Amino acid sequence: MKIGIDCSPVLYKKTGVGNYVHNLLLNLAKIDKDNMYILFAQSLRHLDKKKITEYNFEHKKVVGLRIPKPFLDLCWYKLRFPPIEFFTNEVDIFHSNFYSPSMKRGKSIITIYDMSFYVYPELQTKAVQKFRSKVLKSCDSASKVITISNFSKKEILKYINVPEEKIEVIYPGIDLHKHKLDISENNILKEYSLPKDYILFVGTIEPRKNLENLVKAFNLLINNKKYKKKYDLVIVGKLGWKYEGFLKTLETLGIKDKVKLLGYIPNDELPAIYKHASVFVYPSIYEGFGLPVLEAMVYGTPVITSNVSSLPEATGDAALLVNPHDEKQIAEGMYKVLSDPELKRQLIKRGRKQVKKFSWLETARRTLKLYEEVYNEK
Repeated sequence: MKIGIDCSPVLYKKTGVGNYVHNLLLNLAKIDKDNMYILFAQSLRHLDKKKITEYNFEHKKVVGLRIPKPFLDLCWYKLRFPPIEFFTNEVDIFHSNFYSPSMKRGKSIITIYDMSFYVYPELQTKAVQKFRSKVLKSCDSASKVITISNFSKKEILKYINVPEEKIEVIYPGIDLHKHKLDISENNILKEYSLPKDYILFVGTIEPRKNLENLVKAFNLLINNKKYKKKYDLVIVGKLGWKYEGFLKTLETLGIKDKVKLLGYIPNDELPAIYKHASVFVYPSIYEGFGLPVLEAMVYGTPVITSNVSSLPEATGDAALLVNPHDEKQIAEGMYKVLSDPELKRQLIKRGRKQVKKFSWLETARRTLKLYEEVYNEK
């Protein structure tokens, strides 16, 4: 079987989709010594074949195109030419993210991580409308659609007319083995000028991550008379879309000296930052799964997160769930965890148990099984 996979998300500053694709490839390479993998990637500015050749497949071919993605999409979705086989030669299956390339004979599988591009009316731009169109066409032509939670499956069925039997839920995994750090944890903490005690958030700065309510809740916390110990709020993540509201709120509250914006941080440095946080707070309004909450649990950090979307599914009973639309409830949640050692201990204990349910090897096994099922379909 010849399996093509779009590896483009691993090329530059891996976040959600990039980390998913990266870990899937690492683990497929561990379990599949028989099939041929065509690792396809395209980027005008960030094409680096070394980032693709690190995946140790027994049989592989790397295809890299230095070409603008909008131009390639125009060819595939307007002209329907050239098919992906023009670049990869023959493939039996091509696995891509959200939407698939034009294909000649092979079968396509797409992974849809969430439906945020449908849920938010403020995303009604021409670019998003084109994105939706490509997703719709790809769902029609795909043999299977993978998604990463039962919540996301329900969302796909809600917004797209696709047969339920075409959708396969395959959970992402979590790496239970701590990353080996090239520099010491203390050096990382010093590099980013982190305080001894801090509350942590990790994620892209955009509206659905709900950072405006997070800083409002943090402001309530530090102005609470019962609040004795002093904590800073540390936010890790690059600026996304419509981040201006968050920055304005931060300015209006007058707590910029207590909130540290670290920007994007490489994956190999994140463990130290997770590990030394007093609590991880993730009040996101909408997630396809929510891997950061599990990453925090791996490093023994108690988690507070939202009681909506996929987050209760991901955390089980291992997190304190709050209403993300209520900053008072978020603030109360932070106060509870920071002031109650027994609650904190229980959350850490349950978190370590919860993360054992999610394995990248199992993600890879189920994905490979799906490849085989699609390949054998007539």
